[in-house]
Amino acid sequence: IKESDLICIASIGKPKGLNGEFFINSFCFPQENIQKYNIFYMENNVASYFQMDYIKQQNSKFVAKFKGINNKDEINVMTGIKRGRTILLLRVGKISSLKPPLQIGSLGTLL
Repeated sequence: IKESDLICIASIGKPKGLNGEFFINSFCFPQENIQKYNIFYMENNVASYFQMDYIKQQNSKFVAKFKGINNKDEINVMTGIKRGRTILLLRVGKISSLKPPLQIGSLGTLL
């Protein structure tokens, strides 16, 4: 996938709680539109592409959880390395070229 096929829609914030959740900063308009997506790419192809279990709104913030990350230690590794990194979405029309998403194993390693 070429960089020109991607658009920036969010950035990773700090971890939240004990079950692998983290804050996500939405650049969508309106911001709630971030909840419509679940397959993302990471800036500089750090994690190629990945899936979210969910993105939910809590007050004025958004909380997300990567599929396969289930505890505080694992998300600390992921967000500590990637905090502030841009989360990208494949542009419409390019979606048919997607492969099945990568699974994230323990301590943020890709399976």
